[in-house]
Amino acid sequence: MPSLNVISPALSSPVRHGGSEPPPEPDQPPGLDGSGGLLIRAARLDDLDRLFNIEQACFDSDALSRRSFHHALTHAHATCLVETMDGHVAGYALVFERTNSRIAWLNSLAVDPAYRGRGIGRRLLGAAESSARRHGCHWMRLEVRPDNGSALALYRQEGYQPIATIPGFYEDGAPALRHRKNLLDDTSSASPVSQTSP
Repeated sequence: MPSLNVISPALSSPVRHGGSEPPPEPDQPPGLDGSGGLLIRAARLDDLDRLFNIEQACFDSDALSRRSFHHALTHAHATCLVETMDGHVAGYALVFERTNSRIAWLNSLAVDPAYRGRGIGRRLLGAAESSARRHGCHWMRLEVRPDNGSALALYRQEGYQPIATIPGFYEDGAPALRHRKNLLDDTSSASPVSQTSP
């Protein structure tokens, strides 16, 4: 597997999740479309324009800037992964792994609308979890909007449990539902939803 770019925890834009989709076909191995046209790899600086375009297509607010992506691709403490389809970046996952912490943070997961419905979001989520485990993390946490039904369904199917509601988390004042998953235990237990301050 190629080495992963790492990025800085200083990139602290609110988390948004776009473009979750149903699982791949049962016979389809993760990361492949049968013809070998899919690949998950570390993001590179030459992916910057494509990452920014996906971001703009997926998020009306709370979107990462081009500068934020550049910072993400050139600094330490997190990982940016992309899935390509026949050489074109179709989606990305951005994860922070802090030094001396067992908790990774899925900052963002987005799939270009033109590539949705092909299992890309699910595969990127799995790759992000694998990266976090390799970095010594035992938990993954994320925040998601309560009205993002497709993302909520994906995360819950993959073992994420709600642990808190954070009022006013997003730019438009919407709350976030914080979830977490135990990366070392497929049953992934967590406490019930609680109210926390931003």
